[in-house]
Amino acid sequence: MLCLGAMAAQAAVLWRQGEPRGCVLAVGGALFMLSDALLATNKFAGPLPLASLWVLSSYWAAQWCIATGLAPKAASLTSSASPASSTPQSPSAWRGSR
Repeated sequence: MLCLGAMAAQAAVLWRQGEPRGCVLAVGGALFMLSDALLATNKFAGPLPLASLWVLSSYWAAQWCIATGLAPKAASLTSSASPASSTPQSPSAWRGSR
């Protein structure tokens, strides 16, 4: 739980600093902590009704939020390639480049 708490706290700091994807990461961290807390409660404190539903739905929602928050934006992938490198060259240009 300490590692998950640290992850959620770091995501919350990013969100508070105005990082565009920080909110999604913070929600993902909080959902991850909720998932583990539900799992521990069900295992050690007593059975929860529909435990599998709550644990797995919060777990998968957390995974989605974290993956979405960490994924590079599509625009940044295409803007880094230079226009000349994406233009196909003719076979004569291949021979001249040796």
